Amino acid sequence: MQVRAPPSDPRSYKVLQLENGLQVLLASDPTASTSAAALTVRCGTFQDPKDTLGLAHFHEHMLFLGTEKFPKEDEYSKYLSENGGDSNAFTMAEFTTYYFKVSSPHLGGALERFAEFFISPTFDPSGIEREMKAVDSESTNYSTEDGWRLLQVLKATSADQHPFNRFEVGNLTTLGADARRPKPAAMAEKRSVIMVTGGTGLVGKAIQKVVEQDEEAKGEIWVFLSSKDGDLVDRKATEAIFEKHKPTHIIHLAARVGGLFHNMAKKVEFFRENMLMNDNIMECCRIYGVKKLVSCLSTCIFPDKTTYPIDETMLHDGPPHGSNLGYSIAKRMVDCMNHCYNEEYGCQFTSLIPTNVYGPHDNFNIENGHVIPGLIHKCYLAKQRGEDMVLWGSGKPMRQFIFSEDLARLTVWVLREYKEIAPIILSVGEEDEVSISDVAQMICKASGFEGKLVYDTAKADGQFKKTASNQKLRRYLPDYKFKPIAEGIQESVEWFAANYEAARK
Repeated sequence: MQVRAPPSDPRSYKVLQLENGLQVLLASDPTASTSAAALTVRCGTFQDPKDTLGLAHFHEHMLFLGTEKFPKEDEYSKYLSENGGDSNAFTMAEFTTYYFKVSSPHLGGALERFAEFFISPTFDPSGIEREMKAVDSESTNYSTEDGWRLLQVLKATSADQHPFNRFEVGNLTTLGADARRPKPAAMAEKRSVIMVTGGTGLVGKAIQKVVEQDEEAKGEIWVFLSSKDGDLVDRKATEAIFEKHKPTHIIHLAARVGGLFHNMAKKVEFFRENMLMNDNIMECCRIYGVKKLVSCLSTCIFPDKTTYPIDETMLHDGPPHGSNLGYSIAKRMVDCMNHCYNEEYGCQFTSLIPTNVYGPHDNFNIENGHVIPGLIHKCYLAKQRGEDMVLWGSGKPMRQFIFSEDLARLTVWVLREYKEIAPIILSVGEEDEVSISDVAQMICKASGFEGKLVYDTAKADGQFKKTASNQKLRRYLPDYKFKPIAEGIQESVEWFAANYEAARK
């Protein structure tokens, strides 16, 4: 067989037929910097069994979950992305096509990995539920497109006995997801493994305390990570953690964090480290089949110029305050990627947005810590030294503060009960907003400090206010009672004094 190309086409072509009957078309262009390959398999939606519609499309997803020679699920995609390439596939009525592109020097390595999917694919069972959800998500997204809806009308009016009449994309129902789900007895045999990154910090310690008193948690395995367990900024270290603990659920608290002045001085570091860390966690969750990921954001990432109270729908309505630009943009990307992973892979990734958190086990560093722990430490030292208590700024900015144990209980609730991909604000009500000056006075009272409170107005205030609405939370939990801030500050002050030597500062 010969290929007839137009005179203006400088490429050369050759057709081969392999011993196994596979027909191959080769195209050569010495000037090209990128190489590509595609393989079409004569199997499409027309071959779907009547009782498992969408099976061909589902197999398209499952094929790329590792091979005997390259068992790691991301081996193929990682090789392509590291060498200027990418891949995709599509399922049609009578065939399915898989294809990739890569920088020309790496074509051989890419072909070696690509070919193994058609020689010894593993069809890893751990990916079944996730890929079913990905197919279901595609089906849902298609249903909003006019062209696709018109196609369904044509299919519905075609002959019943012809395969064109069938539903070709597939969803959880047509793929029999309910029948494949383990029954309660079988589920009891495999306990959930909930891994908490940043598990020894302020919120992580509070979650530990909460789950110790939780009956449901007794049937689960909880793993609380610290920085000693591995550097989440490093991909290989992150993979090693996933390999070791094999989590089914993750609460992602770890982050590069700091107070106002630290954020202002280290914007690049706050952006890069948080982006790398979040990307590693999300991609490993996808690869290792984690059932749910809950990431922790912050109200400081909302637009600087906005109306109040802010709510979950306003997150991307404008640039954040310049004082914490690096941190804010990195955290906003978590919400973006939650939706992307859900739409493309069916992943159950979501996020929570607490207002200012405080409590025992916080970082009480005066220079780099947050406002309440920093002031508690300042007040402690002022009392010990008989000096004035100096408050940086005017004290006029308004904030909502949530006690760490309240946030811990609500975080566990989000993990178990909250089904949305969109974020949810976890906060006290607008009526509980207080000024920094009021907070400082509460800390002085709780510490028994009788000296003078001085305002250093030469220091910046940061955002004046960022009042957050908790109406969405109240729709879910209308009767939840938060710890009053005076009580929370008293408990925090007493904990710091009792643990002064060991406390982070």
